Amino acid sequence: MSLRAEFVLLATKENSNISAICKQFGISRKTGYKWLKKYQEGGLSFLTDQPRTRLAQPTKTNDIITNKIIDLRDSHPSWGARKLKRRLEDLGEISIPSTTTVGNILKRHNKISELSSTQAKAFIRFEHPEPNDLWQMAFKGWFNTDKSRCYPLTVLDDHSRYSITLKECLNERTEGVKSALITAFRTYGLPKRMTMDNGAPW
Repeated sequence: MSLRAEFVLLATKENSNISAICKQFGISRKTGYKWLKKYQEGGLSFLTDQPRTRLAQPTKTNDIITNKIIDLRDSHPSWGARKLKRRLEDLGEISIPSTTTVGNILKRHNKISELSSTQAKAFIRFEHPEPNDLWQMAFKGWFNTDKSRCYPLTVLDDHSRYSITLKECLNERTEGVKSALITAFRTYGLPKRMTMDNGAPW
């Protein structure tokens, strides 16, 4: 006879002291009452451990989506879970699982080895340690407006990625750049260094 069956037979006797019996069997009162409830619901057969695995897994990724993830990975072996998920969404696929789930699917299908995962290193972006250590300046091309072309001038703080300047200019000449920089210097102070390409405005 199992431990649970012995406990239940003692606990269901008239005038039984549940607390004392639980102590005798080395279990908590919560566990004891749980066993009694199972016994009342289905007899001694209900006292055995029931399988914890769900009969159905409604959140499990269906085979169609799984196959699309695997096929896309086979076509692009260097793509990781994040890029695969984004590409499938861009292609109009719906119900694409989370990036973590996509990664788990790749591991289950041996598309990601433990060795490659260990060797992979996160990309480290270089940045200066303090604000105003370095500003990056550039014209971001041009685009047409109703009246003329617009040349966006940008100045970015390398450390914070804060946009110091985003100014619409009519051209890429020195005068407009100088005016924008004077305003930036008066507002944020002088940077230690600035970097830009070899364009004529600088």
